Amino acid sequence: MVCVGTARWGASQGAQFLDQRVPGWFHRIDVNRLDIGNGRECVLGQLYGFYDTGLKQLGIGWWRVPGFGFPLPLLGSLNKAWRMEVASRRSAAAPAVR
Repeated sequence: MVCVGTARWGASQGAQFLDQRVPGWFHRIDVNRLDIGNGRECVLGQLYGFYDTGLKQLGIGWWRVPGFGFPLPLLGSLNKAWRMEVASRRSAAAPAVR
C-alpha cells in the first residue's frame, strides 16, 4: 500500500508530465470513472484507450511508472491524489467570474 504523501507526489509528477506532453489532458478525464486499478479507467486509459497504450505513446518505460503516479495496482490514495490534480487544473483553467 502506498502512503497518501507518496501518492500525492506521484500524481503531481505525472500531472506535470502530462501538462507538458498533453495540454488540457485534465478536461478529458471523467473523475467519476477514474480508477487507477483499471487499465481503461485510469488516467492513461481514459486518454489513450488503455494503460499500456498510454505508456507507449508517451514513451514511459516500466521503470519510470512509479515516479509518474501511473502504477496500475488498486490504490485508493492514488485515485484520490489524481482526482485532486484534475480538480486543481480545472479550477485554474476556468475563467474568472466577475
